[in-house]
Amino acid sequence: QPIEPPVGGAGVDPALTDKTWTLISLFDGAGAMVSPIAGTQITANFTADGTLAGSAGCNDYTGSASTVAGTISISTAAATRKFCAEPAGIMDQEALYLALLPTASSYALENGQLTLTAGNGQPVAIYVAAQ
Repeated sequence: QPIEPPVGGAGVDPALTDKTWTLISLFDGAGAMVSPIAGTQITANFTADGTLAGSAGCNDYTGSASTVAGTISISTAAATRKFCAEPAGIMDQEALYLALLPTASSYALENGQLTLTAGNGQPVAIYVAAQ
């Protein structure tokens, strides 16, 4: 029984939905992949109808996502406006993460890891699915 995408939207690959993806590696904007700051947790949850939501480490964010044949389009709409003082750097990390998400143009699932990659081939975020 094929799953029909919602009218007006491309929908999201079922392999991405109904899981909480936890960030394990993030592009630092300058050429390296770095682990999230100790004590922070960044998550992403995709729904079949194209909603993306999660925690950016301090604030919760929502947006939309659609996937087609290995490509992904993400728009981050809104984040709550809390300020977190600890751990050091958490707000910069959050701003970076939220800026990187819309740059993703393709995704790959391998060995339980989800990698989002920008158009230039640079991975921008790598997640694992929480069990």
